[in-house]
Amino acid sequence: MSSNTSVGSSRSISLPLEVVEKILKDVDDLGDRQSLINCSLVSKLFLYLCRAHLFRDIKLFLEPDHPEQQGRSEETMPTSVQLIAFLVSDPHVASLIRTLRITGAEPHPETAASQWTTIVENLSNLPLKLTHIRYLVIQSAFFTDWTMLNPELRSVLNSLYSLQTLQHLELHYMLMTTQELLSLIRIPEVTLIGVLSISKLEDTEATKDDSRLPPRRSLLHNLKIVMKRPDMASFLSNIVKAAAETLKLLQWLSSPYHEMERTHLESIILRDLPALVSLTVCIPLDHSGIGDLVTLFGSASGGTKLESIEIVCDYRRIPDQRFIDDWNWQGVDTALADDAVYGAFHTLKVSVKKIVYPKHKQLSTGVYERMLNESLTLFRSKLQMALDKGVKIEGSEILQMFRV
Repeated sequence: MSSNTSVGSSRSISLPLEVVEKILKDVDDLGDRQSLINCSLVSKLFLYLCRAHLFRDIKLFLEPDHPEQQGRSEETMPTSVQLIAFLVSDPHVASLIRTLRITGAEPHPETAASQWTTIVENLSNLPLKLTHIRYLVIQSAFFTDWTMLNPELRSVLNSLYSLQTLQHLELHYMLMTTQELLSLIRIPEVTLIGVLSISKLEDTEATKDDSRLPPRRSLLHNLKIVMKRPDMASFLSNIVKAAAETLKLLQWLSSPYHEMERTHLESIILRDLPALVSLTVCIPLDHSGIGDLVTLFGSASGGTKLESIEIVCDYRRIPDQRFIDDWNWQGVDTALADDAVYGAFHTLKVSVKKIVYPKHKQLSTGVYERMLNESLTLFRSKLQMALDKGVKIEGSEILQMFRV
């Protein structure tokens, strides 16, 4: 619209459109959706302007039909079904969506696949309407992956990954085959939280099928992985290998619900990641964790472009000094001080993993700050050659793997 356009009437002060848009943006930034809804009722112009904010970030809560609900009219369907139907019926509104968050309830054991029919019928028409989506989040349930309860539902959700405008995909607690996992490398940013291999048998078959497909072109440059279980490291490393030529930032983390878990850093071979400039890894702060760092840093033989590394320390109490002195600090120090391999490396960050206790009181911020200070002091005292080289060893924020 023209910059000379103004909003108002003969009985009110006219405001330039840019001012109105700025006011609505500020209201949106405050999270005041009700005020935006009220403003949208003022006029067609305000409806148009407010919709851009109201539908920018949409959350869909998917749930199966209850047996008594099947066959009902659209007006009496669950809110999520009505919202999807509305978005499908109005392509302009659907095109306003930039972030789509899809979640669902923990399914009942007796839920039948047919109870997802209404959701599938409506949802299957939505992908083509999402012409400007950039961020997609699919959050399954911790104990049961509801996306697997109906094949058609799973297929529709998978189709969302291939939307051309999608820049960031975030998946929580979903079961995946290797083929599905590797298909994600065409998305620039991917976050995988608690993702598991679908099963050993099915995953083997998927790998065989995938071997017959032409190589995928990777666009993935930012990858965050939070493992639900340590034994998923090998499976999840497949996407790291597939995106090796383009991956610039990698976060490789353990579950926030468990303490002192290994992350099997041997699954990451630094010399095979030529574009990587930033790496974050979580280790148990013990003999095995420091040993894993030695293995990881030693895998960069031939040189790496890594500029910064963050080490997330997973522990409750720092061990006695006599045990700490026996850890292979020299192996870590020697590797990082080697200019022939780590010539671009300049910053080592130290942080502490924030543990989530579902049924107990959480540790205070003060406790984590104390832990951060003591772990930072420890690394500075043990990596003298790296410090002499000019590497900055500094504290980072307490790392919470994701919002709970």
